[in-house]
Amino acid sequence: MGKIQRNVLILLLIATIFIVGCSNSASSDSDSQEIIKIGVIQPFSGPNAQAGEETYKGNELAVENINTNGGLLGKKVKLIKADATNAQEAISEAERLITKEKVDIITGTYVSGVAYPATQIANKYGVLYWETNASAPNITQQGFNNVIRIGQYGVPMATVAVNSIKDVVAPALGKSLTELKVVIVHEQSIYGTSIGEIEEEELKKLGAKVKRIPYDAASADLSSVVNLSKNENPDIWLRTGYVNDGALLFKQARDIGWKPPVIMGQADDNAYLLEALGDKGMEGILSISYPSYDMNEKYAPGIKDYLDSYRNKYGSEPKIPQTLVSYGGTEILFDLIKEAKSTDANKIREAALKMDVKIGGTYPTGYGVKLDPKTLDNTRAFPVLTQWKNGEIKTIYPPEAVGTDAKIELPLRGW
Repeated sequence: MGKIQRNVLILLLIATIFIVGCSNSASSDSDSQEIIKIGVIQPFSGPNAQAGEETYKGNELAVENINTNGGLLGKKVKLIKADATNAQEAISEAERLITKEKVDIITGTYVSGVAYPATQIANKYGVLYWETNASAPNITQQGFNNVIRIGQYGVPMATVAVNSIKDVVAPALGKSLTELKVVIVHEQSIYGTSIGEIEEEELKKLGAKVKRIPYDAASADLSSVVNLSKNENPDIWLRTGYVNDGALLFKQARDIGWKPPVIMGQADDNAYLLEALGDKGMEGILSISYPSYDMNEKYAPGIKDYLDSYRNKYGSEPKIPQTLVSYGGTEILFDLIKEAKSTDANKIREAALKMDVKIGGTYPTGYGVKLDPKTLDNTRAFPVLTQWKNGEIKTIYPPEAVGTDAKIELPLRGW
């Protein structure tokens, strides 16, 4: 082969490699352009792993539903999981989602202490952080314009707890508010502290006698909290915490034979507590809950379809209400992406600020939508009051959400 022929052949090979490379690159770019990536930050390991996985299932069901019906903006939606159990992991995982995975949006999370630092990284890069479950007030008090909380948060959760005591619990006990003694126990992170402080302040305004006791949710022994609470002889034992610490508190109270007239918790209507304590152990316990699965269809349209989808996919009943909130919150996000015709944080915020949906009658959570323009919190996302009855959770307040004829029964008869 002559020198000229060899040179021609080399040039042809180089050209072929270049064309193939460009073709693969173009194909890769094209593939990425056909996908909307949503990063989901949850505690997929550690003590809250079960709850993190369950909350993620809400995102998963909503994504499957939208993809089955044509996707968003002509694209399929893909979820990218990120495991974070503490602040440092939240920071590194949020960085990874944005810089490595190139997600369009981040959503989460079961744990407020994970959500708070993750929002700071999302703000650094201008990526939308869409919060469905974390409730600590300061998550949305950082002055960020890319952090939207569509789910309920600490202020309405505490407010509904106090209103429930005033409107339902005190009358059921036959006591006035000034006669009530309340012991508030709460885990000591921003989640429990923010709710506990509001409850204490509001109950004192109503004339109740209140003592507040913070505790470490990671503690292997909470008997000192139980004994301090018992010594106060309260009418109401009001708790804010997570599953593991709740099960430990209730077991240690039961072990010493202490049964206050009312036990009332934040989000204590989950299957994990039922598994830990049994039907009798949970009987009569009240919960300020994320929207419950027994709400009536008129108030929460689509809740029966959601339940059918969950059962068909996972072969069981939902274990925590946060799954429904994650599902409903993701549905609202998809509606806003359609309205904004974009995943850009600024455009979605603009569309969200215009959204005006009444409470009840639109989404399976019963939530309406109206953002506070300063904090970007949803002012129409409210919890419900539920009570454990024969191993099942029943919504008993407010009246418009109640789906059965269940009535509150006090004092506590379980244990």
